Amino acid sequence: MYNYPKYQSYEQTYDTGYSNKNFLNKLKEYANRQRYYDTMYGGWHGIGWKNNIMRTLTPDYDNFLKPNNMTEQGIKYAQNNYSGVVADTSYYDTYDRNVDYYFNRDKNDLCENEGGFIPYAYLDTAKPPKTTIGCGINIEDIPNVQLYHAQTGNILSDEELQSEMEKLKESYLHNGKPSFYENKSNIRIAQEENDRIMKMLYTQGYNHMLSKYPDYHSYTQGRQKYLMDMIYNLGQPKFDKYVNMRDAILQNNWKQAANEAWRCGVDFGRNKRTLDNMYPGLNVYEISKEHCNYD
Repeated sequence: MYNYPKYQSYEQTYDTGYSNKNFLNKLKEYANRQRYYDTMYGGWHGIGWKNNIMRTLTPDYDNFLKPNNMTEQGIKYAQNNYSGVVADTSYYDTYDRNVDYYFNRDKNDLCENEGGFIPYAYLDTAKPPKTTIGCGINIEDIPNVQLYHAQTGNILSDEELQSEMEKLKESYLHNGKPSFYENKSNIRIAQEENDRIMKMLYTQGYNHMLSKYPDYHSYTQGRQKYLMDMIYNLGQPKFDKYVNMRDAILQNNWKQAANEAWRCGVDFGRNKRTLDNMYPGLNVYEISKEHCNYD
């Protein structure tokens, strides 16, 4: 057993003078990656330490980084598995635990803004239209979504999914409402899978938001929620094209930011709620005519 004081957290361990500080840094980085991985994939796929045994279970990070849990064997396990475990996990170095709070706060509004939870696949109004399901989840843009067959209840294979998507596209109706497509394919999603994908997308958007808007946590709740609504709805590449909006926010000019936030192809009510939360009292009808520069 390594002989260093039995402090109660990684941070305190780091300050004890333990010689392998470089690896302790890697442990902390691993924990950040692991938190993100658990969020992305439901919390049951990461490898964690408990009683020095590697197993697939969401780790109690503060506990497994306690010095009294880090035996020589445990550290060797960590060093041997570190590279392989994190190599396949896209992550952000500073996963913010607040994401859970914000996701739970915003989830229902996000879903409502997307038209509510729709368990069957439909074609949205984008050009070209995209196959969409659940709370605005674009199947073609997101890999590894678990979808099931409406008749058999079995998970759709890639070949079955492609076949069902082709049937759906053959039924395309210009500006058709989602309900039009309910019986046009057998593609279905469970509520639990919808929630997992929503949280994955929200986490990606939230971390990206913090990188672009470092004062995000100081904004009003309405401004926070509708910035997240924008990035969830648009995706990061399109969201980043709202350069004038970002410049205005960074200058604390919310009136100008609201003027730059209009989204073409998004229904009037959703845009109006965005502007009202950014800077109430603007003439949204006039703004709707002036913009649509980014999509």
